[in-house]
Order: sequence, then C-alpha cells, then structure tokens
Amino acid sequence: MELGQRVSMHRGTIGAGGWLWYLGAVCGIGGIITLVRGVAALVGKGDVSLILNALLLVVIGIALLIVPVLRWQQSVEVFERGLVWTRLHGLTRVPREQVKSATWTKHISRNGSYDEIEVDLTTGKTLSMVGLAAPEQLCNFLRSWSQGAAAAPAQQSPGWQPPQNQPGQWSPGGWTPPRS
Repeated sequence: MELGQRVSMHRGTIGAGGWLWYLGAVCGIGGIITLVRGVAALVGKGDVSLILNALLLVVIGIALLIVPVLRWQQSVEVFERGLVWTRLHGLTRVPREQVKSATWTKHISRNGSYDEIEVDLTTGKTLSMVGLAAPEQLCNFLRSWSQGAAAAPAQQSPGWQPPQNQPGQWSPGGWTPPRS
C-alpha cells in the first residue's frame, strides 16, 4: 500500500509516562540497593529474605516502567493517503479512506495531564493514541480526512451586482436626517 509523501511526524513524548517514571525508578533503584544489602546479609548471616524483597522491588520497578517506555517509543507518521502508527510491539497502517472521525482529549488531574487522540475507523475499530507530540495538529489532519472534500456549489453566481433601483424603498438622495 503506497501512502504517498510524508506530511507530518509525531513522536511520543517522555512526559507521557508521568508519575510512572518516578515510581518505577524509585522501585528499581531501591531494589538494587536492597539487593546489595541482601548479598552482604547473606554472606554475613545467611539471611535470604532481603534478596527476595530486592528481587520483588526490581520486578515491580520494571513493571511500572513498561507503560512510560511504550508511550515514549511510539510515533505516528502522517502521509498524503494515510498514516502509520509505530509502537514497540507493532505497526498499524491506516488508509485515509478508513478514518471516520478523530477526537482530541486533554485529560487533566492532580497527578498531571496527558493528551489522547481517539481515531474511529470505518472498520469499527478505535485507535487510542496517548502521549504524542503536537496532538492538536495530528487530530486536525485526521478530522480533515474524515470530512472529505467540500461539496461544489450547485450553480455558479454571476458575481456581485449593484442593487436595482426600487422605487419607494431607496433612491439616491432620498434620506434626510431625523428632526430636520
């Protein structure tokens, strides 16, 4: 499927991960520090409980970092006749004709904000793209595709013509100011 020339590129933003970056980093670093202390405890006393806690913290840290990395490492390329959404776990090609509608939502909460673009397709699927740069521009591209070409006017008008002199309604010099 040939999509034509590239019109625009929208990459994932690092800020799309929000608080999950911090939580994942704290758990990961805490797990590594606890692992070092656990190895020292294992050598000194033969205690294994700190090592198990450290491994649990590292696993939780990695799990928390999955979502931000997925959002950061995505991109949407807009072409003349479609788009390509590339993520770490796959590639989605959407021809221009399949775009039914697009909505841009800015979610705002106490914990932060993020942008989401939902693309409804004629196949019944809905694509939800979160954390892209310049989401309003991408949404406007997709909306223009879904509206299609503007309908041509039914008949051509001859252009501007001066109003016809209609007796009783208007005549040059016929107006006089009030109370004169």
